Amino acid sequence: MPFGCRCYIGIEISVPAQVAVAELNRVLGRLHASAVTNKDIAPLCGT
Repeated sequence: MPFGCRCYIGIEISVPAQVAVAELNRVLGRLHASAVTNKDIAPLCGT
């Protein structure tokens, strides 16, 4: 289940949404370090 996939950053969205996505990605970055890999996330982003 994708929460704040990094690929969302490339989509033009409103500033408040960009801030929210950046915060999600920052949190996911911590999770990524311990549990999630790019190989797990990329398919969820359709890449």
